[in-house]
Amino acid sequence: MLTSTYISIFEQDEHRVTVIDAIRSLCTRYPSKHRAFISFLSTILRDEGGFEYKQAIVDCMIHIIRLSESVKDLGLLHLSEFIEDCEYTHLSIDILHVLGEDGPLTNDPSKYIRYIYNRLFLENAAIRAAAVSALTRFGIHCPALRRQLATLLLRCMHDADDEVRDRATLCRHWLDVDGFVTTKEIASVQVEQALSIYLDSDTVDAFNLKNLTFSSLGEVNIIQHEKVLLDEQKGSTSSYMSALFSIPEFASLGGEVTVVQSKIRTERLSNNTTDFTVNTSHRE
Repeated sequence: MLTSTYISIFEQDEHRVTVIDAIRSLCTRYPSKHRAFISFLSTILRDEGGFEYKQAIVDCMIHIIRLSESVKDLGLLHLSEFIEDCEYTHLSIDILHVLGEDGPLTNDPSKYIRYIYNRLFLENAAIRAAAVSALTRFGIHCPALRRQLATLLLRCMHDADDEVRDRATLCRHWLDVDGFVTTKEIASVQVEQALSIYLDSDTVDAFNLKNLTFSSLGEVNIIQHEKVLLDEQKGSTSSYMSALFSIPEFASLGGEVTVVQSKIRTERLSNNTTDFTVNTSHRE
């Protein structure tokens, strides 16, 4: 099995990165060795090295965490310990994002909160903002911790950086509001469409994300698309008739000519949640 001394024989980081890439490919072939790979990677992660080398190790560890649920807790714990003394802002932000995504889904999410909370007072503004977002995700997925996390975010509302203050204020409001619901399944394009429909309507009720559903928004897309096709069809029919009667041979027919049109059937080719919708029309 690999040891940390094996990596130390390579003086250049690019050679070490090649070894890490090889380990990443081995993880797919040998799932039973995931725990050994995680332990090895966490050891060499503490060694001296440049950003590319550290990035390769972190990416490999995240890859293993996403592959195997059995080593997720171990991998997240090693990453949490690494950001306690990480000199690279980009790596710290990436790890905080992973902790926010996967940490709440573990058996004991509360053990990661201490590592994230420390970043709020010991790091630069970019890392502090990422820590606020990570804590918010814990509050979203862990109702039992929501009240305590809202209290922790209260101290960030007086941060020196505007971004950190704004995130903390908004996220604390989300955690404090009664009947809080997650909206991760709703795409931004759907929210935009729903807001547009709400502004065009005469309703006096407040806009509520709880009322948004995939089916209703999908039906709106179809109705709007068919309306556009109908308008285009009417305009094209009028132009066809004018062009037809401009020919001397057909001018005497007058209104006796009717244009027979086929029915247009619209089919959706893309999912409702995508940013761009693709439809196809068939004439029957």
